[in-house]
Amino acid sequence: MFLLQRFARCSTLLLSASLVLVLTGCGSGAGSSGGTGGGSTTTPAATLNLTSLTFVGQSVSSSSPAQSLTLTNSGTASLVVTSVAASGDFSATNTCTAAAIPVNGTCAIQIMFVPTATGTRTGTLTVSSNAATATVPLTGMGIAAGAVSISPTSLSFPATYLTTTSVGRNITVTNNTAAAVYLQTPALTGDFHIATTNCGTSLAANSSCAVTINFAPTAAGNRTANFTIVDAGGTQTVAVTGTGQTIPTGSFSGSSFTGKVLAGTTTPVIGASVQIYAAGTSGNGSQANALLGTPVVTDATGAFTVAAGYSCPAATSQAYAIASGGKPGAAGTVNSAITFIAPLGLCSQITSSTSVVLNEATTAATVWAMSQFMASCST
Repeated sequence: MFLLQRFARCSTLLLSASLVLVLTGCGSGAGSSGGTGGGSTTTPAATLNLTSLTFVGQSVSSSSPAQSLTLTNSGTASLVVTSVAASGDFSATNTCTAAAIPVNGTCAIQIMFVPTATGTRTGTLTVSSNAATATVPLTGMGIAAGAVSISPTSLSFPATYLTTTSVGRNITVTNNTAAAVYLQTPALTGDFHIATTNCGTSLAANSSCAVTINFAPTAAGNRTANFTIVDAGGTQTVAVTGTGQTIPTGSFSGSSFTGKVLAGTTTPVIGASVQIYAAGTSGNGSQANALLGTPVVTDATGAFTVAAGYSCPAATSQAYAIASGGKPGAAGTVNSAITFIAPLGLCSQITSSTSVVLNEATTAATVWAMSQFMASCST
């Protein structure tokens, strides 16, 4: 006697040594301990790359961006997907039902979330096929309309000379809810550019992020554009305007501005001498031009004011301020070794609303930024 084992869902049979049995019709893979050959069972298997899917806050009745899942046939036979469905406030599209998926083949499933009410919303993604049914729990948070705000609602830049770049101005996006919300990458066209942003793909509950915009006019006259960002409430738009101005020739009369000289972040440096310089333009190490006939002096609070009318070599001259001497605080002693520096930008960008601080931090940052243009020196 010997034992013949059927591997494709068939029973174990006990046969006599003289009996030859041919098995058909219930799969593949028969053999005996005394014979050779025989196949193996082949079955498809549906494997999803995620075990759950969560959507951040989304305004009621608005559609979220799609999130993706990948379905892989991890079995040993072709996988035939008959349906892909999402329940609750979720919907699904897919490439899985178009054709049979070969072994190790993949297809894509896209899930969207459209909340019908505020609060936590749940559903299930169900994939039916000739393999075992695959499911993924879905969760999302519905939030009230208008929960994400943007400010300002319009942004205007002052006249800016052609081929120069303005000082940045911020647009702030605020999430006014107790749930995180998604954000898409902001977009801006024309002569306006996104300089920096700390806005990511989502915004935490009750928090804000900022986008800094620069204006670099390519033509004279009025320049306009729209800043757009898609958030949990839909697309929000900020009208952005500015005026391009032809660069004047010859010297430029500078505007008044204010500033403070501090030791650290709070201690005023009293009696410091402040001079304004325009950087040289004839190459690395070229001589800077002092713009004030007489330096201004800081008061008891470390503050100073530079009057309008100083003459820059050109509107596009890069200006910076240097403070020397003075005493830190009313109880301090005069220290002639004190020297602080801070950049002011283009002469044409200095306005009566400009206010600059000179301290150790601005000095270190300025020296590091300007080091590539300095002549070598020894200490």
